Amino acid sequence: MADYVAPFKLPEFTTSEYEKKKADYVAEHGYTVTFPKIGDIIHLWPKKRMTEQEKVLWYSGKRREIPERRQMELYKQKERSKEKYNRMLASPIPGWMTNYTSILTAWDNVQDVIITLAAIGRIALKFLPRLAVGWVAWPISILWVIASVMSTIAAPTMCVLNPMGCKIKMKKDLQRRKKALKARGKPPETGTKAFYEIEKSKLKHGFKGYAKSGGFLPSFSEGIQALQVTKDVWGVGLSIGPIFGIAYDLITGGVRWAIGQDVTFKNAPTDIEIFRKATDKKHEYARWKRPKTKMTKAEFLAWKEKKIASGTWGIQSKQDYEVQQAMKMSQHTYGWKHQTVWEEETAMYCMAEVAGQGIRNILDYWNPMENIEGLEYIEIEAYNEPNPLIEEMLREEGLDPDQGIAWPQLGKRWATYEEIQTSLAPVAAWNFEHFTENCDDEDLKAVMENSAIEHGLHNIAMLEGP
Repeated sequence: MADYVAPFKLPEFTTSEYEKKKADYVAEHGYTVTFPKIGDIIHLWPKKRMTEQEKVLWYSGKRREIPERRQMELYKQKERSKEKYNRMLASPIPGWMTNYTSILTAWDNVQDVIITLAAIGRIALKFLPRLAVGWVAWPISILWVIASVMSTIAAPTMCVLNPMGCKIKMKKDLQRRKKALKARGKPPETGTKAFYEIEKSKLKHGFKGYAKSGGFLPSFSEGIQALQVTKDVWGVGLSIGPIFGIAYDLITGGVRWAIGQDVTFKNAPTDIEIFRKATDKKHEYARWKRPKTKMTKAEFLAWKEKKIASGTWGIQSKQDYEVQQAMKMSQHTYGWKHQTVWEEETAMYCMAEVAGQGIRNILDYWNPMENIEGLEYIEIEAYNEPNPLIEEMLREEGLDPDQGIAWPQLGKRWATYEEIQTSLAPVAAWNFEHFTENCDDEDLKAVMENSAIEHGLHNIAMLEGP
């Protein structure tokens, strides 16, 4: 949904409440200079804003009525906004500079819209009939005049932050305007006075000459400004703010570091990190914290029983659940000699590789293999995905569904990690050797061998670290 008023918002100034929050945040965490990602600057896909109906459901406690995929998107947007807010609190830029840049940003946004509309109008003049050009040229000319006046007013204020850069920009701008001038007249003088002479010469040749000054295609600067407008209105385009923001952060952060204040540097979180936090929030993953200290087997079992009694055991993100189910399934498939079609067996090895990649993200929080003594002697249940229809069918045939739940290589439902891995090793080795010696499809064999090796490396990394 387009937001046509986005570029015309008034500047926002810091309040005493914000300054207090910033002071408290800095006192606890120190100043942080965060380097933006390429995705913070280049926006290729629009983000769908929350609709009015979604707002009603969200704030009335009925957010679960929103489709799950859309819920995840909204949680992700929320986490990204929270990250940007914390980035503002940790920024070393002083309050007066924050307010100053807010004014410049609001001013620049309006100027971007005016220049974009004027550039579009200049292109339109090339195609309009000659009779219509005279009528259309005057509003386009007025837009160019307004943009020039705004640029003239803003230039001295921008020079306060970067005098040398401002001087270089003004020099290049004057040279560009000389080349762009198409109207006939006396060649402009050199120096600072040239800018005003160019504008005077354009106006002297009428609105038509002023409106058509410049090339047919937009210049580089006009293209950048147009992309900023499309970003504000439709969510696709460029955002130059992070570039100026990191420049200001580096300057003020360097000053604070030089006088002995605590300043750290870091990269902005990736989309995967933001998505992980969003999934944790959606699935209430943080209702209890995993232990931070090393545990004995007895302590782990007591901790587990406590969580089961409180009804919070097993609360996890959907990502964790899917990965753990895939890991259990891959262990099942390794538990017998396959001798099946090569395509299906290759898919099993690929599934094991992908599950190994996913389990690494989960164990980044807390690796039980490093924190629980005697983990190999703890029993775990075989893969069990209840299906009422299958259970009913089995009971109608006189079979007990629970009897079919077992580790295939052991024939029992509960087994220790040590039993599972010890029994899997010879069968997995046989399956690998049988595949490599008998499969006549070299492409499938290459995929299978690569997935098996990657899965093994993931297991080693879980034990020894990356």
